Amino acid sequence: MARGRMISKSLGHSRKFAALRGQGGRLGEFAQVLYPLLVVNADALGRLAGDPFTVKHAVLPTSPRKESEFAAALSAMQMVELIRWYETDGQQVIEIVGFTMYQDLHKEARKSQFPEFSGNARAIPENSPLIKLNSIQFNSIQSDASAPTAERSDPDLDTDYLGSQDIARFIRHFCELFTKHRHGAKYLVKRKKDVPIVRQLLAVYDEHRLEKLAVVLFKTNDDWIAGTDRGIGILSVKASWLDSKLADYEAEHGPIQVPS
Repeated sequence: MARGRMISKSLGHSRKFAALRGQGGRLGEFAQVLYPLLVVNADALGRLAGDPFTVKHAVLPTSPRKESEFAAALSAMQMVELIRWYETDGQQVIEIVGFTMYQDLHKEARKSQFPEFSGNARAIPENSPLIKLNSIQFNSIQSDASAPTAERSDPDLDTDYLGSQDIARFIRHFCELFTKHRHGAKYLVKRKKDVPIVRQLLAVYDEHRLEKLAVVLFKTNDDWIAGTDRGIGILSVKASWLDSKLADYEAEHGPIQVPS
């Protein structure tokens, strides 16, 4: 493998690279630092070992970050489509999207020891046993029929499990907050989109803090929020901004209370 790879100056004004900072929350800038190091460590087809332990110790061994933070950063990269992160043939693999567009590989054999994303490959983090915790049925925790949550008839809630009890609990509470602050409106949970986002957010923020960020999201009247649905996607994109706003408010007024 070559000793290095080309990093184009266009990376600095790439939309995907810019989106990575927002998608990664508190780890956004770390994810932006990590991404070029993945590129320079990739093989001739833009692939490298994808388990967080190997990424940490092979790509950035001096980092004080935990493996879970590396996993969250990789998840953010996948969400903005900078990488494909998948599991196949018993190994986890990272593949850089658009890798060959910027690399001069005419002197290097175009081979890889890592399988491509096809056949029995499974996307991470959605299906990875590394990140997925004990699975439960979402409707099994919705025991309070009087709670103003999303309707039980919603197939995204009733037919498939969510990745962990923490994720399910937060989404349930988010639905309740949405209904309370949006004049009775229901939030339609999209499992394939919202669950990976919440999993990533909970890797950065503890559940109580994340619920506070949701409260700030619903209460703020700033111009940027006026035209949005105030959904889980917006919560993720603006997590760092919301966290800063929450910190300023609590420093002046004391901790806000989130209904349990």
